[in-house]
Parts: sequence; C-alpha cells; structure tokens
Amino acid sequence: MSENVNVKLMELLSFTPVQTLERFSFFSGLPEGVVRGMTERGQLPTRKIGKRRLVNLVKLAQECSE
Repeated sequence: MSENVNVKLMELLSFTPVQTLERFSFFSGLPEGVVRGMTERGQLPTRKIGKRRLVNLVKLAQECSE
C-alpha cells in the first residue's frame, strides 16, 4: 500500500507547469523541429524563464478546455 502512495506522490511532484521544448516533444510524440516551429508561430503557449523558452502546460490545458 505504501508503494502505491509513493508512486502517486512522485507523479504529483513530477508535474511542472512548464516544460522544455525537448521534454514536450518527447511526451507529445512530435519532432522537436515541429514543436519549435509551433512555438515560433504562437501555436503553443510559452513562457520565458531566464534564458530558456518553456511550453506553458497550464495555459495549453486552459486553451484546450475552451
């Protein structure tokens, strides 16, 4: 039983509101070049944090639910 709780806790802690383009590409199954193009055309919401541009998963989920 405690193993199941640990797995759920790890799943919860592993969620972040933003992802790198590479990680988003991996989980979505889209090639990195496609993801990069979609962000450059404004088709994927992004957020710049420091030097990196990250896919904003919260905003993407909101847009998908509209």
